[in-house]
Parts: sequence; C-alpha cells; structure tokens
Amino acid sequence: MGNKCGSCQAVSQEKLTVHVTSAQGLPGVDWFPGHDRFLYFGVGEAIGGEELFKSQQKKNVVDPVWNEECELPADMPLKFTVFQADADGKTDAVACATLDLAAAGTDQFNGELPLEIDGNPTGSILMLKATSGDEYPAEQSPEFKVTIDNPKKKALGLELDATDSSNLFVVNVKKGTVMDRFNKEQPENKVDAGFFITSVTDASAGSEAAIKSKDMEKILKRNPKQVELVCRRAKRFRI
Repeated sequence: MGNKCGSCQAVSQEKLTVHVTSAQGLPGVDWFPGHDRFLYFGVGEAIGGEELFKSQQKKNVVDPVWNEECELPADMPLKFTVFQADADGKTDAVACATLDLAAAGTDQFNGELPLEIDGNPTGSILMLKATSGDEYPAEQSPEFKVTIDNPKKKALGLELDATDSSNLFVVNVKKGTVMDRFNKEQPENKVDAGFFITSVTDASAGSEAAIKSKDMEKILKRNPKQVELVCRRAKRFRI
C-alpha cells in the first residue's frame, strides 16, 4: 500500500496503517533565496511526547508531498505535527492535526485533516488515509450529506456567508458548539470552513429541502432539533 519510509517505532497489538500524502496551505512557510528550509511531519500521542514516526524532509517546497506509510497504534488518538527546520538544525512546529478514529466509531479514513496552531484553524490541511484492514477506503466524494442531531436546540456554531444565492459558504465553525462536536465525532463527514452548503432540511419539522441561500440560512438560525445538510468540499488551489 505504499513505500515505507522514515523511522517507525510503534509497538501495539492493534495496528493502523496510515499513508500521509501531503500538506497544503501551510502557514508561514515562505523562505528566502539562499536560505534552505526543510519540512517534515512527526506522529505521536501529543506534541512533545514520544515520537512514533518521523517522515523524510522535503527541501524548499511550499506544499510538501511525502507519500509515506507507517503502522501506528490503532487504540489512541494520533497527533500529526508538521515541522520546519533550517540548515542549522533549528526546528519549529508549523501546525498540527489529530486523527481519532476510535472517537468517531470507525476504523478507516481517507480525506483531509485541518491543521491548527494552539487550537486555532490555519486554513491548511493534511491529506492522509488510514485503515486497520487490508485496503484503504475510497477517496471522499466532493458532495456529501450529514444529519445533525440537536435535541436541546443549541447554537449550531456555523458562521456563514449567504452572498451566493444558491450556496452557503462556511466561513468558520465555532469551538465547543454542536457542529464542532459533530466534526470531531465524524471526521470523515466533517463540515469545515471553506466548504459549501447546497441544501438544508429541517428534519424535525418534516419540511422540504431549502436550496436558496437565504432560506437555508433562516433554517440554520432556528437551530432545529435535527437538520440535514448537503455539503460540497472545496477544491484547494495555491497561486
């Protein structure tokens, strides 16, 4: 399922095979001519803790492509940290992401993990796939449907832009909200900043799907007990 590179020291009865493809949109990784910069990622239980895997370094790139695979423990949350090092060996953490399949009730993943700094989103992503079986799951479809249960009618935590008449643009997902918890529990179906919402249905009221952005926004502001969203992942480009 890929070339095993770097150094892997994971010891566990249950194994998770992880293939990290690349990172995109990393913050603060520009460099000046004549000054070399190296990007690599490490995996562990927590930043600064025991390192379970360390990738090869990629020199003077903005969006590093690793295509590295390793076997890691399947029974713990895994913290992926992207590091930046200079020619003198000085190393700084650029951003990190967490993969917790146990909390999501699944044993596989294929998609994007949002990279953060001190718990704050950076808009950058880590592309990876993981499985505890013999085959990786299929790549995520750009469009997907989710059902959000909100029995206490709490604020969903979606910050939206309704400028487009037929799509709601997700500007931000507030920490500690219904939507944030859903994203942590179901990372393969997470609704993240930069995504589009193309349809909203108040399932608790049995209403028809709203497809105009203003109508969708009105439904979401009511914080229904159960809401169905049709979402589309954004395509990412770097200029």
